[in-house]
Amino acid sequence: MMQNQATMSTIDATDVSRRKWDVIVAGAGPAGSVAARQLALRGVAVLLVDKAEFPRRKVCGCYLSGSALATLQSIGLGNLCHQSGAPCVTRVRIGTQGRTVCLTLPAGAALSRETLDTALAKSAVDAGAELLCHTAATVGRLTSSGRSFDLKCGNQSVASSARMIVVADGVGGQSLKDCSDVRFKVATRSRVGIAAMTDTLPDGYVTGTIHMAIGRAGYVGALQLETGSLDVAAALDPTVLKHFSPGELAQKIVDESGLPRLDGLEQVRWRGTPPLTRTPTRPGASRLLLIGDAAGYVEPFTGEGMSWAIASGCAVVPFVLESLSSGSDDLAKSWGTEHRRLLGSRQRLCRLLTRGLRSPLLAGVSVRTLAMLPSLATPFINRLNRPPSLESA
Repeated sequence: MMQNQATMSTIDATDVSRRKWDVIVAGAGPAGSVAARQLALRGVAVLLVDKAEFPRRKVCGCYLSGSALATLQSIGLGNLCHQSGAPCVTRVRIGTQGRTVCLTLPAGAALSRETLDTALAKSAVDAGAELLCHTAATVGRLTSSGRSFDLKCGNQSVASSARMIVVADGVGGQSLKDCSDVRFKVATRSRVGIAAMTDTLPDGYVTGTIHMAIGRAGYVGALQLETGSLDVAAALDPTVLKHFSPGELAQKIVDESGLPRLDGLEQVRWRGTPPLTRTPTRPGASRLLLIGDAAGYVEPFTGEGMSWAIASGCAVVPFVLESLSSGSDDLAKSWGTEHRRLLGSRQRLCRLLTRGLRSPLLAGVSVRTLAMLPSLATPFINRLNRPPSLESA
């Protein structure tokens, strides 16, 4: 039962330190909440921790692909988008250098992170997980029976431990800052993410369509959400961003793309992320596994970021259960192999597309060609939207 109406937390930090935990999941985004839910359904004592309170806004394109919806359906959450009033997304309109093309997509959904993340965290609680919000978790040392972790909530700090820790704190997460077992490498020329909301749907922008503007300095996507607001998210070259405000550069890319003008981008409040493409030196360590964006993040032009996160949250469950049942303390290597099998080809395709679109010549030729022969994009679209092959989660 929730403690009060001001927080979704079901437990406080002091009570956490008094209990024995099988698993702590650091980060209650799609990957973390799905993992916590699936583990709790199997009777695992799970603590789900997030540094923010719900609902909270995230830098995100807010697009759930057909692949993401299929995975949610497979774990019993197929009605989540419908119950949330998420618009169905069936098209993407791409513009660059004054030319545009419209492509058909398998049915997806547009859902704000405020709504999605809150619903997934609640589903984890309903399954039996405990949730602690507004708290930073830091992974500690290996112990004889698991891993220690520290929690900081305001001025209060407590220490505890769990038999297993799952890190799902996203791009730029800090839960591993004191853990020497895992370090991260940021790709050269990595872009940064920014996002903002506008209250109205401008002329030329329609519900159910992703509008994507491609320019030399990055790309900007716009999608209407269940709230009626327009989510505007972009991946931008940080060297160019030094000379413009986020709104100015986003406006410039849209204006040059051939898509309808998005007025007011210079006045809205923008949020940002660290560099978007980074990989850990290893996908985990003893009694520690990384999932979601924390397990490696590729600049997601294809809108697959949340699909990868949800699939990762499902796929890690058998590995955690094996560790808990057998006492095996280091499944990082086998988890890394499974993570690559599950998402490796999709991320390589996404990386190939995003690198290619950095070339103005290639981007222009691609859009002109697809405008004449849109069916050429079908194999790529279908491959990215194919449901992942998961073990029972």
